[in-house]
Amino acid sequence: MGLQIIGRRYADADVLTASSVFEEFRPWHNTYAVLQTAFTA
Repeated sequence: MGLQIIGRRYADADVLTASSVFEEFRPWHNTYAVLQTAFTA
């Protein structure tokens, strides 16, 4: 499953806000702990 958020030109703040709200309601960071550890090292 994937999600792509697209915004208007130069509206990066809107896209980041939308992604933040989505992650707040559908947190995923604990689901893929192995990948998170691999990329943060």
